[in-house]
Amino acid sequence: MKIAASLLVTALLFSAPLSSVAAEPGEAEAQVKVSFHDLNLNTGADAKRLLDRIRGAALEACGASPESIPEYRALTVKSKCYTQGVASAVRQINAPALSALYEHDQSTRLAAR
Repeated sequence: MKIAASLLVTALLFSAPLSSVAAEPGEAEAQVKVSFHDLNLNTGADAKRLLDRIRGAALEACGASPESIPEYRALTVKSKCYTQGVASAVRQINAPALSALYEHDQSTRLAAR
Protein backbone atom coordinates (compact mmCIF):
# COMPACT_ATOMS: atom_id res chain seq x y z
CA MET A 1 0.00 0.00 0.00
CA LYS A 2 1.54 3.31 -1.08
CA ILE A 3 0.56 6.30 1.01
CA ALA A 4 2.18 9.58 1.89
CA ALA A 5 5.31 9.27 4.02
CA SER A 6 4.24 11.90 6.54
CA LEU A 7 1.27 13.83 7.79
CA LEU A 8 0.58 16.76 10.03
CA VAL A 9 -1.30 16.11 13.24
CA THR A 10 -3.49 19.16 13.55
CA ALA A 11 -4.96 20.12 16.86
CA LEU A 12 -7.39 22.89 17.56
CA LEU A 13 -6.17 24.70 20.63
CA PHE A 14 -8.76 26.58 22.62
CA SER A 15 -8.15 29.56 24.86
CA ALA A 16 -11.11 28.36 26.93
CA PRO A 17 -10.83 25.58 29.55
CA LEU A 18 -10.37 22.01 28.26
CA SER A 19 -13.94 21.15 29.21
CA SER A 20 -15.41 23.81 26.93
CA VAL A 21 -17.72 22.45 24.25
CA ALA A 22 -17.79 25.41 21.87
CA ALA A 23 -14.73 27.03 20.34
CA GLU A 24 -13.93 30.51 21.52
CA PRO A 25 -12.92 33.34 19.17
CA GLY A 26 -9.30 32.98 20.36
CA GLU A 27 -8.79 29.46 19.01
CA ALA A 28 -5.57 28.58 17.22
CA GLU A 29 -4.26 25.60 15.33
CA ALA A 30 -1.05 23.70 16.04
CA GLN A 31 0.51 21.15 13.71
CA VAL A 32 3.18 18.56 14.38
CA LYS A 33 4.68 16.51 11.56
CA VAL A 34 4.64 12.72 11.88
CA SER A 35 6.89 10.75 9.57
CA PHE A 36 6.22 7.12 8.74
CA HIS A 37 8.22 6.44 5.58
CA ASP A 38 10.12 3.77 7.52
CA LEU A 39 6.99 1.80 8.43
CA ASN A 40 5.00 -0.91 6.66
CA LEU A 41 1.41 -0.15 7.62
CA ASN A 42 0.29 -3.62 6.62
CA THR A 43 1.87 -5.01 9.80
CA GLY A 44 0.42 -4.70 13.26
CA ALA A 45 3.76 -3.82 14.84
CA ASP A 46 4.35 -0.88 12.50
CA ALA A 47 0.74 0.28 12.84
CA LYS A 48 1.32 0.35 16.62
CA ARG A 49 4.53 2.36 16.13
CA LEU A 50 2.68 4.88 14.00
CA LEU A 51 -0.21 5.16 16.46
CA ASP A 52 2.33 5.87 19.21
CA ARG A 53 3.94 8.56 17.04
CA ILE A 54 0.55 10.12 16.32
CA ARG A 55 -0.32 10.16 20.01
CA GLY A 56 3.01 11.78 20.85
CA ALA A 57 2.47 14.41 18.17
CA ALA A 58 -1.05 15.10 19.44
CA LEU A 59 0.28 15.56 22.97
CA GLU A 60 2.82 18.03 21.67
CA ALA A 61 0.31 19.87 19.48
CA CYS A 62 -2.05 20.18 22.44
CA GLY A 63 0.60 21.66 24.71
CA ALA A 64 2.10 18.72 26.59
CA SER A 65 5.72 17.74 26.15
CA PRO A 66 7.71 14.70 27.21
CA GLU A 67 8.92 16.83 30.13
CA SER A 68 5.37 17.68 31.27
CA ILE A 69 4.30 16.27 34.60
CA PRO A 70 2.31 13.03 34.29
CA GLU A 71 -0.88 14.63 35.60
CA TYR A 72 -0.78 17.30 32.88
CA ARG A 73 -0.14 14.69 30.20
CA ALA A 74 -3.09 12.64 31.53
CA LEU A 75 -5.38 15.68 31.38
CA THR A 76 -4.20 16.45 27.86
CA VAL A 77 -5.01 12.89 26.72
CA LYS A 78 -8.58 13.42 27.94
CA SER A 79 -8.94 16.74 26.11
CA LYS A 80 -10.98 17.39 23.00
CA CYS A 81 -7.83 18.75 21.35
CA TYR A 82 -6.01 15.43 21.76
CA THR A 83 -8.86 13.08 20.91
CA GLN A 84 -9.79 15.01 17.77
CA GLY A 85 -6.14 15.33 16.69
CA VAL A 86 -5.50 11.58 16.96
CA ALA A 87 -8.80 10.64 15.31
CA SER A 88 -8.20 13.05 12.44
CA ALA A 89 -4.68 11.74 11.79
CA VAL A 90 -5.86 8.11 11.78
CA ARG A 91 -8.64 9.01 9.33
CA GLN A 92 -6.21 10.89 7.04
CA ILE A 93 -3.86 7.91 6.78
CA ASN A 94 -6.72 5.50 6.13
CA ALA A 95 -4.66 2.31 6.66
CA PRO A 96 -6.78 -0.70 7.70
CA ALA A 97 -4.31 -2.03 10.33
CA LEU A 98 -3.91 1.41 11.90
CA SER A 99 -7.66 2.07 11.92
CA ALA A 100 -8.39 -1.34 13.47
CA LEU A 101 -5.79 -0.80 16.19
CA TYR A 102 -7.12 2.67 16.94
CA GLU A 103 -10.73 1.43 17.13
CA HIS A 104 -9.71 -1.46 19.40
CA ASP A 105 -7.83 0.92 21.73
CA GLN A 106 -10.79 3.30 21.80
CA SER A 107 -13.24 0.56 22.75
CA THR A 108 -10.84 -0.74 25.43
CA ARG A 109 -10.50 2.77 26.91
CA LEU A 110 -14.27 3.25 26.97
CA ALA A 111 -14.79 -0.12 28.65
CA ALA A 112 -12.23 0.78 31.33
CA ARG A 113 -14.16 3.88 32.38
